[in-house]
Amino acid sequence: MLCGWLSPDGDFYPCGPYEHIHLAGELTNAHYPDTGHVSDFISDDYLLDEKWIKLFCDGLAIGNFLKLKERYRTHSTGLITKKQINWILERQHLLSSKQERCLSMYLELENL
Repeated sequence: MLCGWLSPDGDFYPCGPYEHIHLAGELTNAHYPDTGHVSDFISDDYLLDEKWIKLFCDGLAIGNFLKLKERYRTHSTGLITKKQINWILERQHLLSSKQERCLSMYLELENL
């Protein structure tokens, strides 16, 4: 099982279970300094909006779920970058069964 954040460029930042929100704050401050210091909870949503993937014990999160429907309605670019797909496929053997099911669901959405 993989646990952490995967950037749109395919860089992985590991963390322990239940440490994603804190790490999101650090990553937002490091990669998006123009946002100013925002709360860790806002940073979590911000990274999802910026096409980061959150890998956690029970699955993975791609994109801001509340904006997902609108994004597909307007035919905008996909949620998963090629670098992220390549990174995940190279490490697919490390995914939990729940993470694999979530990934399959998102990949099906990408093909709509």
